[in-house]
Amino acid sequence: MRTNTTLKCRCGQEMEKVSDTTLVNLHYPDCSPPGHNKPPVRFTFAEVVKHSLSLEQNTQAWCNSCEKYQPHMQSKVIRNIPDILALNCGMENIRDLEFWKIQQMLIKQKREEEGSSQSYSMMSSQMPVMCRYGRACTRKGCRFRHETDLKRYLIKQKREEEGSSQSYSMMSSQMPVMCRYGRACTRKGCRFRHETDLKSELADMPAVNPDEDPDLVWIPFVLKVILGPDGKVDIEELPEDSFRPKYEDPCVKYYDLYATVGHIKDQKNGNTVVSQIFVGETFHQRKEGVTCTQWYLMNDFSITPIEKHEATNFNMDWKVPCTIFFVKKNIVKCYDTQVKDPISEDVLYDDNCLV
Repeated sequence: MRTNTTLKCRCGQEMEKVSDTTLVNLHYPDCSPPGHNKPPVRFTFAEVVKHSLSLEQNTQAWCNSCEKYQPHMQSKVIRNIPDILALNCGMENIRDLEFWKIQQMLIKQKREEEGSSQSYSMMSSQMPVMCRYGRACTRKGCRFRHETDLKRYLIKQKREEEGSSQSYSMMSSQMPVMCRYGRACTRKGCRFRHETDLKSELADMPAVNPDEDPDLVWIPFVLKVILGPDGKVDIEELPEDSFRPKYEDPCVKYYDLYATVGHIKDQKNGNTVVSQIFVGETFHQRKEGVTCTQWYLMNDFSITPIEKHEATNFNMDWKVPCTIFFVKKNIVKCYDTQVKDPISEDVLYDDNCLV
């Protein structure tokens, strides 16, 4: 990916640098708005990627006009869209872990609210009309609806909602924005948030286990990236069976999730890194003579077939995302993937690159 990075000093001096990168570092927005009892903000994965590609931030840099280090406004302009989109998840500080965990809990909360409304509407549609005798009805097994039936259902729903709200009450933190001094803050009774506060909040967060519900997935399987003439990108999440044009625009690319890399925390046996990779039809035709696709889990000693939702499930307690790869749709048709045997010395001088 080729990008133009512009540094603008407050004196008006601008410096521009052209660079090529094969990895995009994800920068997570603040999902905890300032104020009392305000719920956290839900972001889609596409919004985070877009925010990272078009990030504008303040940085210290040398200004030739001022002849000293000055604050600069750094902005990026994307010149081309790569065929392989590699995303570095970071996860090097407690704020990144908090962001992922909050987004997973917001997805779970939304699923529970949708399930509650669907079950209520289903009950209303399936149950018959109200009994005309109301509370005075004494008929056993009356097939009409009574107030006691609806009251019993509403009490059950209220208890479930109260249990859910208690689980997510800590997300509506009364603490304000992060302290700008961070770990260097020495002010007693500082009213801003610090990393020590985040650690205690993360410890109190209810655990979200995506393995129990395959729908609790934050990472999409399909991305649509549009590059505008001004170098800004627009990213959209699409379902896997969405329509895709036969002839694609050079400024519009459709990406499929290809692989995820996760860090496994194991205090007994030591930490390790595993990868979940999508293997297409070419390998299976060559090896087994069948036309199929499959996700595989690969670690230090084994290769195991897995379900596709397992590739995007990250518990955040023992499994943390490291890198995520998206590839252009039908990328094998754009490059020569024929295996050359024997390998000649020509490969040492080949400058072609997929990115």
